[in-house]
Amino acid sequence: MGACFVFVGAMAGCGPAPPSATANISIPFPLTKAQCPALPATPAVQARLIIEGMDKACSLSLQAQANGDFATRGECQHVPTGASRTLTLQWFVTAPNATPAKDIILAESVGRADIIKPDSQIVEVVFDASVPSLRPKTKALPTETSAEKDRFNCDRTGTNVCDVNMQPTAGSGADADSCSNLEELCRNTLFLSQNDNCTN
Repeated sequence: MGACFVFVGAMAGCGPAPPSATANISIPFPLTKAQCPALPATPAVQARLIIEGMDKACSLSLQAQANGDFATRGECQHVPTGASRTLTLQWFVTAPNATPAKDIILAESVGRADIIKPDSQIVEVVFDASVPSLRPKTKALPTETSAEKDRFNCDRTGTNVCDVNMQPTAGSGADADSCSNLEELCRNTLFLSQNDNCTN
């Protein structure tokens, strides 16, 4: 019997440890109906799991729940065992007009999973907003680099590069736009040429 993994805030392993395994993912999306009453249908929000040691990200699906919140689910095959690995959850949209395609990050959560001996361990992978270090990130801290700030607010400097393949211009002083990509998606202004204020 091969190893099996289930991600539901925790990851469980069973069976002899093979060189790879399958991961079934079920994780909350960091967005509730109260935060974003009208999530735009276009561009569609997408989700992926980047597993250290795997060349290709694992696509996940975003599903609306009965209460209006969202859950992220999917399956990742051939997950390497025998090591502790970084797992990066990303929620994103693809810019509608950028060529080549450009992904705009909405939120990101990073954790680690000890998959050394999945046949004898139950390994917790806590993508839980109540754990500060694992809380999904939607905006960079003031002390982080300009590049990191731009990842989560693509028009932060006042130059809208969200829908074109170019780097944002260097900004000086206060940010011209203070709304994160996620906040602007909920306002339906992410791909409009305007500056938004979310500091009030």
